[in-house]
Amino acid sequence: MHLDNYEIIKQDALLQNSWWLYNEIYQTNGKYELHVLLQNRNMGVIEFIVSAENISFEQTEK
Repeated sequence: MHLDNYEIIKQDALLQNSWWLYNEIYQTNGKYELHVLLQNRNMGVIEFIVSAENISFEQTEK
């Protein structure tokens, strides 16, 4: 995932070693707002919200 000119709005904990569970993307004020729920090794849920001018995703080969 690549974020252009971004601002982190909310990050409950470190994102390392977490699993991506769910996401929603909204368009607000001419930018994109990405809301993500992640789960860490301790089974805690992390809420991550970021605002960016552009969000792009790249598929990696397995």
